[in-house]
Amino acid sequence: MFLNATAKHPARNNNVDQGIRFVIGKQMDSYGMITGEILSVTSKEDMMIDAMKRELTAAGYSVESGASMPRGVAKGVDLTAIQVELDETASIIPKIEAEGTFKVSMDVWKNGVIIKKLSYESKVSDAAIIHRDLLPREIIEKGLRGALSQAVPDIISALEQKPGN
Repeated sequence: MFLNATAKHPARNNNVDQGIRFVIGKQMDSYGMITGEILSVTSKEDMMIDAMKRELTAAGYSVESGASMPRGVAKGVDLTAIQVELDETASIIPKIEAEGTFKVSMDVWKNGVIIKKLSYESKVSDAAIIHRDLLPREIIEKGLRGALSQAVPDIISALEQKPGN
């Protein structure tokens, strides 16, 4: 199976070495005023591609990816739109609340043609008093898992459906 992201950010891989950081959300105080940004060395596109690759591999597919969908691809998924938004709010007591919205749209390819267009959304929220610095990562993991747990069965169903069904 071939995995591609038309919506991919041009900077990819080795971002840590290059000092590149991506804004994936905002930090707010208890009054809702923005106090900072949530930064990541991984772009939202790379997060989604990596999560999708893990899920499809776990489902038994051998997954490869590249810059564009190969002509006549037997089975493929092209991520056409990716949204990862994270909001973190500090409260007066030493507690952090975070919520995330994760959206992905994709085209499913079989034998060189698009056979299905799919879209999914996942919303996640949580709070932490201890290990507050880990909360954004946990929200991202839960949100990606939520969206892809819906998407992967539909992708498999579309790809494995026999002609005429």
